[in-house]
Amino acid sequence: LVQPIKITSRNLKRGTITLSNTDWFRSAEWLTGEFVVEVDGRTVQKGKLPRLRMGPQKSQTVTLPLRARELRAGKEAFLTIRCRAGTKQTWCPKGHIISEGQFKLPWKQTKTAERRPTGRLRIEETAKVVTLRDVTSGVSAKIDKKAGTLSSLRVRGTSLLKRGPLLNVWRGPTDNDGVKGKEQQWRSPGRALGRFMLQGLDKLRCHTEDVRVLRRRSGEAEIRVKQRYTCRGSRSKGFDLRTTYRVAPGGRVSVSHTVGMDQELNDVPRVGVQMIVPAGKDRLTWYGLGPNETYPDRKAGALVGRYSGSVGEQYFPYIVPQEHGNKEETRWFSLCDDEGRGLLVQADTSFGFSASHLTPEDLTAAYHTHEIRERKEIIVNVDAAQRGLGTASCGPDTLAQYRIGPGTYRLAYTLKALDGSRNPGRML
Repeated sequence: LVQPIKITSRNLKRGTITLSNTDWFRSAEWLTGEFVVEVDGRTVQKGKLPRLRMGPQKSQTVTLPLRARELRAGKEAFLTIRCRAGTKQTWCPKGHIISEGQFKLPWKQTKTAERRPTGRLRIEETAKVVTLRDVTSGVSAKIDKKAGTLSSLRVRGTSLLKRGPLLNVWRGPTDNDGVKGKEQQWRSPGRALGRFMLQGLDKLRCHTEDVRVLRRRSGEAEIRVKQRYTCRGSRSKGFDLRTTYRVAPGGRVSVSHTVGMDQELNDVPRVGVQMIVPAGKDRLTWYGLGPNETYPDRKAGALVGRYSGSVGEQYFPYIVPQEHGNKEETRWFSLCDDEGRGLLVQADTSFGFSASHLTPEDLTAAYHTHEIRERKEIIVNVDAAQRGLGTASCGPDTLAQYRIGPGTYRLAYTLKALDGSRNPGRML
């Protein structure tokens, strides 16, 4: 990051940090400092830093009066340091953030026994569909055996999910991926977009090979789906997808995916799944990097926190419509109506996601912003991996460590119904 004060940790258990003034001719006395401690995005402590006295190219070590606490299992604590302009400058107002840094605190976590879900789960199976209903919570799920996906997720008559998850490896081409144009222009192997198109990644064909329904002694239902996705123009080249749905008494739906990418494929835009959430669930809240969009090679300037906004606000009107609004290192996100009723997507490990009123195909087809026609429903992409953005429109392409090659990719998350309470994680 380009910022005049470099912030590093010395001893996080003691709350000791070092601030280094990278300016050559000006001391840091014109700045004020502050710290904030957050647990899962909620502020639990804040305060001021001592007066900053570092001269040019000098450092100052500070020990903060942090009040360590035990965290519940799965919770995280972050320390954020900010330096602001202490007085109005010719180029910024008083209070403008000049530098900031964030560190995960090594606080102990308590071990809590996992609560067994309660409820009565009913399972019905026909030749075409598997229906699961939890009598206690009112949650019901349907799995289309031909498509191999959830065709419905509802709670007490309210739809939470219209379709998905489906394998998705495409994104609206960015300017750095390549310039959209006539098909022969797209097919240049010298640019990422040309390579994507030559591999036929823009359109996959799905064949569901097997669907198995298992009933567990715990009362859970487990549905295992085996699918093969082939690329446009190929009968063999593509991806193997293994999906397991676990529906527990109480209405919790756990989903895990294992994606195997053929060795013949290389450098794909993303590996993940796509779901469609009904219209009206436009209130987006997430815990992860933000508040702006982030990508694997574009996240150094973002902080972990709890952020919110509308789905429409995640769109950015680039001159040429393209991929936008991605959020990296996400722990959970929710999509709700104005009463707070909706869907929570949560995982034990961080993931990337985006929520938009546009599909990747909509973005691919549009050459100008006035051609954009937003859909009422919400297109949700949850990724195990996404290609970095790079700088190929005016410089080097995406670095090798931010590209996606052949291999096995895993993604697991839980779908939960929200009851309209203030707590986004509270289930019905």
